[in-house]
Amino acid sequence: LSRAWKQKDHKEISRIYKRSSINLLSFSLFAFCCIWLNYTQAIEYFGINPRYLDAKWVFFLLGMVTIIEMGTGVNGQIIGTSSYWRFELWTSLLLTSLIIPLSYFLTVKYGLIGPAIANLVSFTVYNAVRYWFLWKKFALQPFSKKTAEVFVIAILAYMLIYYCMDQVTGLPGLILRTLFFATAFIIAAYYRNISPDLKPIKAALSKRLGLKNRK
Repeated sequence: LSRAWKQKDHKEISRIYKRSSINLLSFSLFAFCCIWLNYTQAIEYFGINPRYLDAKWVFFLLGMVTIIEMGTGVNGQIIGTSSYWRFELWTSLLLTSLIIPLSYFLTVKYGLIGPAIANLVSFTVYNAVRYWFLWKKFALQPFSKKTAEVFVIAILAYMLIYYCMDQVTGLPGLILRTLFFATAFIIAAYYRNISPDLKPIKAALSKRLGLKNRK
């Protein structure tokens, strides 16, 4: 990024921005759906403290925070390596000024879920401000039609596995739900060419395993 800024190569910066966004978004959606599919049954099967069941929606909201953070790509690094690096500091101060008072007041009002709501609101505003800044100053934004596609893939794969396998309990259920979701998500993402990194990874794995690389 530093080299691209030095060379004023906005095309390369845009490529990195978009690529980081789709890769990190895909990973975060994949991980979140795998965990969310198994959250309740994993706690019951492994004998984890049942109080964690009460925190299910706390986990959900924090999962949304992670998806937003990762889905907006390397906006902090892009701003931090630009001539507007001070703006990175100001947005960090904005995040702190939002999250501390919100966490306090929402905890008082809503209890356990309060800090999770505070995190969701604060990080949404934080990343929205960074998104706006990069778009306003450099006409850079991380999203494309592939962004919408990966959300559709994740939601459809989740719904399919949930409705087909929710009644499968115990360790077999945990393994099968994860395996089938991973298979559906990865195959769909590969054939829709969600990330430009997927096909090179597949080719490298095929070569390493001695398999013929089929297009």
